[in-house]
Amino acid sequence: MMPRKYIRKKPERTYTAEDLQNAVADVATNNLTYRQASALYGVPVSNIFNRIKGRQIPEGKLGSGRKYMAEDGRIIPENYGARPSISPVYKITGAPTAEIVEVPAAQMDEVPAVHTVEIRPATPSAPIHCLRSVHGASLSTGGSKMDACNLKTENVVPAEPSKCTWHKEADPTNSPHTKKPLRPLKKIHANALETVGRTPIIRLNKIPQSYGIKCEVLVKCEYFNPGGSVKDRIAVRMIDDAEALGKIKPGATIIEPSSGNTGIGLAMVCAIKGYKCVVVMPEKMSQEKVDTLEALGAKVVRTPTDQGSYSRNSTFLVSHKLQEETPNSIILNQYKNASNPLAHYDTTAAEIYEQCDGKIDMVVGGSGTGGTISGIARRMKEINPSCKIVCVDPVGSILARPDTLNVNRGQFWEVEGIGYDFVPTTLDRSVIDEWIKISDQESMPMAKRLVREEGLLCGGSSGAHVAAAMKAAAKLEAGQRCVIILPDSIRNYLSKFVSDAWMEVRHLQPCVNSMNYWWWENKVSKLTLDPPISILGSVSCRKTLNLLRKLGINEIPVCEENGKFLGIAMLAELFNKFMARKIKPDTHISNALRTKFIKIKPDATLGVVSKALHIDGFVVLMEDNEEGEEQFAGLITIGDLLQYIM
Repeated sequence: MMPRKYIRKKPERTYTAEDLQNAVADVATNNLTYRQASALYGVPVSNIFNRIKGRQIPEGKLGSGRKYMAEDGRIIPENYGARPSISPVYKITGAPTAEIVEVPAAQMDEVPAVHTVEIRPATPSAPIHCLRSVHGASLSTGGSKMDACNLKTENVVPAEPSKCTWHKEADPTNSPHTKKPLRPLKKIHANALETVGRTPIIRLNKIPQSYGIKCEVLVKCEYFNPGGSVKDRIAVRMIDDAEALGKIKPGATIIEPSSGNTGIGLAMVCAIKGYKCVVVMPEKMSQEKVDTLEALGAKVVRTPTDQGSYSRNSTFLVSHKLQEETPNSIILNQYKNASNPLAHYDTTAAEIYEQCDGKIDMVVGGSGTGGTISGIARRMKEINPSCKIVCVDPVGSILARPDTLNVNRGQFWEVEGIGYDFVPTTLDRSVIDEWIKISDQESMPMAKRLVREEGLLCGGSSGAHVAAAMKAAAKLEAGQRCVIILPDSIRNYLSKFVSDAWMEVRHLQPCVNSMNYWWWENKVSKLTLDPPISILGSVSCRKTLNLLRKLGINEIPVCEENGKFLGIAMLAELFNKFMARKIKPDTHISNALRTKFIKIKPDATLGVVSKALHIDGFVVLMEDNEEGEEQFAGLITIGDLLQYIM
């Protein structure tokens, strides 16, 4: 029998005390995972883990022991056989590198979750060797196989509690973060990035007066930033800080889950600095954001709107999958990146304080990632403790406190950029004095009022902030001052709340019969519609195309065998997906559907239908079944309406 040969798995690595300190700091502040910090600084995962737990690690030594791989594919620890109760033998396929982290069994719950792997039982007093994939290998233990690239959603959604130790009595000289002072104003700037920040504060006049508000109401116009939103601040700060730490290398690809504005800010920075940019964004977000991102050279990946943050198709999981597939890439992760609230602590809050000469009684803002309101609030608690911080949360979101405010959890909301179905790491709810829930029926009309009455070309979330501020500021007296954050520009919403038809179809403003049409108030039920024709989602794209041409129509509903409505198959959608190489002729049509469309009920008026047909060439008619669930009832086209009214 031939003697078994053993191959050295990894060369010895050395590192400095500074490398270890930087690795520990990045992991402790949630900037990097254990694996990422190990790869960046050359420090073994086990040494980072032990140092965070307060254990002494010999400098420059490989703390987890040497590793060997047998030719038959087994991983053999150096001390294999010393403790027969451990069973530390694992089979590995498809990976050039693997790592065994030795952790006492009693502390297995504290092991950083990079990839979940089945672990063989060990005695309570003996260490367990936990095998973790470094390059996404397929691992198996005891005959059970799993794909290490299948990221666990709970390890990807940035909802873990923050490890930040800030408190308002903290000594700023002991902060682990870099501090950036306000930049002086220049006459000529080197590039667009130097114009980020120093946004104006403007007094509101007509709107507060209409509510009988006694105090002075000011707005911080963040849409004056070059990228059009408050998120330009964190885009610059996150990339600057990552560059300073050596996390971004030349030619890197920045990948970011975003509702659009942070993506635009990052794309702008990447365009100037020469990085590639990929933004993962829900389909709910406006087409204007997509067009702006693509104009800046970014690649846009859309995810389904109806997928929650913890679903496999969420922006977070898709972003991490893309990072696994993209060499030299990084997710800056605004939802847990300390540079997010720091950007507002150092600049936004300082600007407000300077512009108001320190006289601020209330600040009102919203929460998406929570970085803006948390950074501003922390600074205000230090320099102006009496200032009240009010945070806005849309109905349907779960961020507000107390939790009893969060009625209608999971209900869809139109306003973009605020509200979530999880609490982001960067949101510090302890510094919020009051939460106010705001509906679309309040925020969208207010956004239009800001444009028409105050001349402020801002976005929908600005309307939510001002609507909430009118409630909160009613408690302030004459001589006091309220400052409201206006996060972004009207540019992103020209096809949304700026459009009267868009607002009317969603019942966010009255649908006015300005032309006195005789049929305007008649109900949809008055129309004579053909019986709905639909196809199954398993039909191929080629057969769907042939059917559409044969019937002489441009769209057809698609349902499951049980009758569940899936979406609309359209010629335009087939063309776009085929040209983008997302489908093939034999692909199931369920993979090429349009799922964003206007839905109405039988009691809707034909006036509303006419407005909807101005936006789209068809409207989906839905009705409630006996169980109260929505079900597909038919399509209404321009031809159907014309046939009735002519």
